[in-house]
Amino acid sequence: MADLTAKAEAIRLELGDADPEDGALMTGSYPKRIGLAGGVFLAADHHGLHPDEITLAELMKSAGYATGMFGKWHLGDQPEFLPTRQGFDEFFGLPYSHDIHPYHTNPKHHFPPLPLMEMETVIEAEPDADYLTQRITERAVDFIGRHKDEAFFLYVPHPVPHRPIHMSPAFMQQAPEAILANLKNETSVDYKTRDKLYNYAIREIDWSVGRSSMP
Repeated sequence: MADLTAKAEAIRLELGDADPEDGALMTGSYPKRIGLAGGVFLAADHHGLHPDEITLAELMKSAGYATGMFGKWHLGDQPEFLPTRQGFDEFFGLPYSHDIHPYHTNPKHHFPPLPLMEMETVIEAEPDADYLTQRITERAVDFIGRHKDEAFFLYVPHPVPHRPIHMSPAFMQQAPEAILANLKNETSVDYKTRDKLYNYAIREIDWSVGRSSMP
């Protein structure tokens, strides 16, 4: 697969938040030009990537590519902003980051349960975050398998390692016993302890990239 693709050696993004960076990646535009420099979109936000903006997915689709997006969107959770309205044939994942949930660290926020979506429908509330990387990888691999004999564009923005850090049991068991012991007593979401799992979460993402490259 690598021999048939173009490789980007470097990328420069203008802001540190997910929304403006995702918008810049999808449109090739500066976040400020497309109205995404003002902060992070939250649940039930009235703002998002404007439907009139031309996305990379729309360009690829117009050229005959099958387009799929599996992972964290975070460019607006209202119907008109969703991936299925922005050039993607398929979408499975989250409409924003998985910390926008009832256990957010800022007490001023009272978010609803985290939605897991298939296309434009919520199929689960508060999905088990330990399995998000694995489930998204499985969907990406399935997409590649179905479209391997035609041109396709696949976008896989994993929710992790955004906080809170989660991973499947196979990778969690590699963490030090002290961390695992603390998490056994977890009653809510222990962000500080989970921060120590960053390296182990990256291992699972590395596995995901390798798995997606060899479906």
